[in-house]
Amino acid sequence: WEGKVKNAEEVRWMAGMNLAKAKAEMDWRQKADQEKDFFLERMKDELERLKAKLMRTEMRKLKVEESLGEAVLELRGKKREMEQLKTRVQGIVQALAVPNRNGMDAIGI
Repeated sequence: WEGKVKNAEEVRWMAGMNLAKAKAEMDWRQKADQEKDFFLERMKDELERLKAKLMRTEMRKLKVEESLGEAVLELRGKKREMEQLKTRVQGIVQALAVPNRNGMDAIGI
């Protein structure tokens, strides 16, 4: 009888230990899952933040490209205008260098 009681107590003690071990492992896994979920949420938030930042950067890039295109067109127009003025100045300089038939210069004085 005493042996059966001692054996039953040992079995009960082992069952309690196994239960505590299983509970500890379950708690550990649950905590690990919570940490993983928290980390995953943080990563999702970071991804959304980076997507928004990328969109803002792309918008700025498009605006800069548009402004650059407008500046290039303006520069081309100014270059064309400068070439026309250069041609006019060269014509005036040549006309001033050639005296007219009355001995006056080409500007009419």
